[in-house]
Amino acid sequence: MLSLDIPSQVVDFIEGRTPDSILSRHYLDLLTLAKNTIQSMLIGLRQLCNLSFYLSILS
Repeated sequence: MLSLDIPSQVVDFIEGRTPDSILSRHYLDLLTLAKNTIQSMLIGLRQLCNLSFYLSILS
C-alpha cells in the first residue's frame, strides 16, 4: 500500500496496528483519513478502468 502513496498512518490503521506516538493515538482522526484516502484511490481506479475500457474499444 505504501507504493500507492497511501500514508503510513493509514496503512497501519487499516492493518490494525496501533499508533506509537501520542499525537497519532489521540489527536489524528485516522478513520476519516482512511476514508478520504480510500475514496480518492477508488476515484483514481474508476478513471483508470474507464480509460482502459475506452482504449480497448479503440484497438
